[in-house]
Amino acid sequence: MYNRQLDVFLKVAELGSFSRAARALFVTPSAVIQQINTLESHFQTLLFVRTKRGVALTEAGRYLQAESQALIERNEQVLRTLRRLSGDEQQTVRLGTDILHKCRIFSEIWSDYSAVQPCQLVMTRLELGWKQYDHTDLLESVCDGEIWQKDWRFLPVCHTPLMLMCSRTHPLSGRTMLTESDLKGKTVVTICSGMSRTLDDFATAMTNIGAKVRYVSAYNYSTFNICDMQGELLQIPACWRDLYPNMVALSVPGGFALEYGLWLHPDACAAAARFWAFAGEQLENESYRARLMKRL
Repeated sequence: MYNRQLDVFLKVAELGSFSRAARALFVTPSAVIQQINTLESHFQTLLFVRTKRGVALTEAGRYLQAESQALIERNEQVLRTLRRLSGDEQQTVRLGTDILHKCRIFSEIWSDYSAVQPCQLVMTRLELGWKQYDHTDLLESVCDGEIWQKDWRFLPVCHTPLMLMCSRTHPLSGRTMLTESDLKGKTVVTICSGMSRTLDDFATAMTNIGAKVRYVSAYNYSTFNICDMQGELLQIPACWRDLYPNMVALSVPGGFALEYGLWLHPDACAAAARFWAFAGEQLENESYRARLMKRL
């Protein structure tokens, strides 16, 4: 079985920086450096040349990069086969969670499902970025065009409006609905363009009314910290408005919204697929759907 630290290695190799890799993987730079140091110690060879401008692969590092993807893919294939061959595992569903993927509606659907179909639920902590999503069957999340969503099946439950968060000490923090004049000249932080038509349209609208748009490759807790300290406005879906207590969420003009729902991995276990089908049937009932929406 391959070493999970290879996920970190590949991200550093891709981005050429410990700090950029840390942001993409939702961890701290020191955690990334520690993982790479451990990996180099394990292989007893230097994988990166460190410079003030970033890092560059050594010859050994380039070889490991070329071989890693095949190793990871083979490992995933073996794990999936083992799960299919194990009758007990077929009754275990893995739900991925992290700060951006909380269980807001899943718990209620799962409670209804497990009452008629007993099944074991395992919560999987997503700590190493989107590749870690391959080790879970289900996720609860917005539909925002992230790379992992390309192959997953999506069950929409509702739409969640886009909002802007600001520090509680920000001059706009007392507002409930921002206006175009409020936003003119302000810095709005959003996810990189090309991931979602809705997010791209939102960024364009902000630019058109005179706001300065700053793009980030991914969100993590540091994104909230930086926006809080620098007085920037952070674009979020409304379902994230409770994630960071030092900031408040404000409504914005334009009516922008993202779909929100449940995601099923393309190689999910049979038990997860049965739950998925159950959830779809329940959501055909509009009163059931409305009850779930109150949890957002």
